[in-house]
Amino acid sequence: MKCTHCKKSIDGDFKTVGLSKVHPECFEEFIKSKKSNKKPKKKTKKKTPIWYRKKSIELAKKIAKERDDYICQKCGRGRDEVAIHASHNIAVGSAIWLAAEIDNITTLCYQHHMNWWHRNDMDCWIWFEEMFPERYAFIKENRYNQQKMNWEEVYDKLSNINKNL
Repeated sequence: MKCTHCKKSIDGDFKTVGLSKVHPECFEEFIKSKKSNKKPKKKTKKKTPIWYRKKSIELAKKIAKERDDYICQKCGRGRDEVAIHASHNIAVGSAIWLAAEIDNITTLCYQHHMNWWHRNDMDCWIWFEEMFPERYAFIKENRYNQQKMNWEEVYDKLSNINKNL
């Protein structure tokens, strides 16, 4: 049997600490090391492109809501009255390269997001073009310009914008 602390063979006396067996001369040092390492260290997960993509989209939605003061752009109600959503104008599945573009996100209340935006496609786009002509032009221009995304760079850019809010 080996000492848990020094890894040397135990021939004679030993002390037991939980499932560990240690030499009497290693005991105090072993206890000190256990106390200093009480909390197990969390393994840091490698941040993958998927992690950066998800976090980028979350940040873009947060920034869009901040831009719009958490007010529904259709009815003018705020987060103190209704649930506020950050709605993608062009769906994430249709144009992933626009998913974290702040200009592709509109702040809407729950009712207008679910019962108006997702059900009246043509009326919504007419309204959006009238209300936000610059954002509409940006989306129209970039709708079919498929790009390979470096999500880590997108995340860094959005993080910097978020810090300055």
